[in-house]
Amino acid sequence: MKDHPVLPPPSLLRSLVGLSVMAFLLSLPVLFLDPLMGPQPRLVISSLFGLVVLMLGSRIIFFPDGSVFSHLVSVGFSFFPLHRVPEHRRKSLASLLFSTIISLISSLVKLLALPLLTSVLMEVPNSPTLTYAQLMVATPICATLFISNMWFLDVMGTLTELFTLGRYAFVPMNYYIFTASSLSSFWGQHYNTITSHTYKLSLYRPLQARGVSRKVAIFAVFLESALLHVYAIYCALGSEHLLPTFTFFILHGIITLLEPKLRISSLPSAVGFLWTYGIIVSTLPLYLGPMMPSVGETALEMYGEVPLAIKEGMQPVVEVVVPFMRSVFA
Repeated sequence: MKDHPVLPPPSLLRSLVGLSVMAFLLSLPVLFLDPLMGPQPRLVISSLFGLVVLMLGSRIIFFPDGSVFSHLVSVGFSFFPLHRVPEHRRKSLASLLFSTIISLISSLVKLLALPLLTSVLMEVPNSPTLTYAQLMVATPICATLFISNMWFLDVMGTLTELFTLGRYAFVPMNYYIFTASSLSSFWGQHYNTITSHTYKLSLYRPLQARGVSRKVAIFAVFLESALLHVYAIYCALGSEHLLPTFTFFILHGIITLLEPKLRISSLPSAVGFLWTYGIIVSTLPLYLGPMMPSVGETALEMYGEVPLAIKEGMQPVVEVVVPFMRSVFA
């Protein structure tokens, strides 16, 4: 296999210009986001805006030959990741039909889970007094709600691949998330793969192309993610909860780098699953804990958007689970 030539590092002037553009753009939501807007909308807006700015800054710093138009097109495609599938990797019709059926079943399960998850989260007290053990229960439920609420993206991606007979496909939002057997595969292959794809394009690949070691490039991506989430939390909730959020992503970066030495990938899948989700559940309160006081209000709004037939169908399950969860959060 032929080695690619190592690219030179970006010039100091171009780096300063890129960082200055990013700093200016990132200041805009801080200055102009409506303070009356709820924390969840502010979090979503600032997160998406931050990703766009990171991608644009990366294009300015690492791609000196690109025009303004090419930079904007690249940023756009990172958030609309439709790609042409090479002919040798296209699925057969039988495989397409099978994957479509599996995806539609998965989407239906997520849709059915919405009234249950929102009903449970409406029981979370609107106060910062939850214990860490209670947060270890509430935050995974909150994360599962976010994943389930993306069911329509699964449908859109599946139907796109089916109707184009496998010629085009979307990068999926999440890819069989509960099959992750290491923290590395969770972040790199299964969870929020669109954002992961953006991080690879904006920092990991440019650093690798310039001779930076794989370990340093991976940790740089976790640092980038930590700073982006700290920025979003600051825009949504202020400066009080920044350190736990930063700690969550840096800690996961360190553990990811340690996994090869611990030979996590060689463990049985069930053990790898327990390792992966044990770490996630035990540390998730660092990231999502600050959002818990307002999660009940957000869940109530989302519950109102669930189709009535789904609510009525899941009501027997809700009536069994919610009283138990009410006692957990009491």
